[in-house]
Amino acid sequence: MRRLGLWLLPLLAMLASAASACPADGFSGALLKGEKAAISLHLEPDPPLVDDFFVIDATVCDVAGKPARLYYVDAIMPAHGHGMNYRPEVEDRGEGRYRITGMLFHMQGAWRLRFDVETAAGAERLTSAVHAGF
Repeated sequence: MRRLGLWLLPLLAMLASAASACPADGFSGALLKGEKAAISLHLEPDPPLVDDFFVIDATVCDVAGKPARLYYVDAIMPAHGHGMNYRPEVEDRGEGRYRITGMLFHMQGAWRLRFDVETAAGAERLTSAVHAGF
């Protein structure tokens, strides 16, 4: 039994580190939760400034805590009915971690970030309100 316990320790540590990459209630950044997925977000700078590019670091998981695929990111300005003037780039860093660059709000006001996620249970769109200022 003692030998079995020693064998399990590295495996349990590996599983714990993989699970820690996924969003959890205590995350210090923004946390979006849907029916199939959850995304933790960190914007730099936060809040974004008008006419300055900003970066989003995101961790995307299904509701069971397994990494999920982020396949589309965009932002719209609902009050004006338009989106951004730039198409962001999504870099897959593995284990459900993504870096989104090329984000730029060209107008001050309320924006809505849109994230399309693919999980084993299907696709889901999660959104988050963001205000761009000077």
